[in-house]
Amino acid sequence: MSPFCPGRTVDACPSPYAAEWRDDIRRWVGEGASTEEIRRRLKERTDKDLSGAPSTALDSVLPIVATVMSLALLGLLLRVLVRPTKTGTAKTGSTKATTSKKATEKELDERLERELEQLDS
Repeated sequence: MSPFCPGRTVDACPSPYAAEWRDDIRRWVGEGASTEEIRRRLKERTDKDLSGAPSTALDSVLPIVATVMSLALLGLLLRVLVRPTKTGTAKTGSTKATTSKKATEKELDERLERELEQLDS
């Protein structure tokens, strides 16, 4: 990680200091230095942790906890907004009265009877 650009790697940092570090790293690779040797040399230049790894357990767990809580909140929100009503349709948030399922079935039965009688006559 770049000590010049928080949250960026040395390669992605636009700082001229990072450019110097990149040149040094290329030179060391050309000289055949190992990865561990290059890391050691860079660490000697700064007192900051350049690994990019979380420094505490909380740093590791916090993103996971935040993601789980966000998904749970989203699930609850969707459950409230798209709750089925007694008639089987989605809740729209309006306060208009709905007909009960039995009344709707009764009206449909009566309509069917009328239409069947019309066909018979």
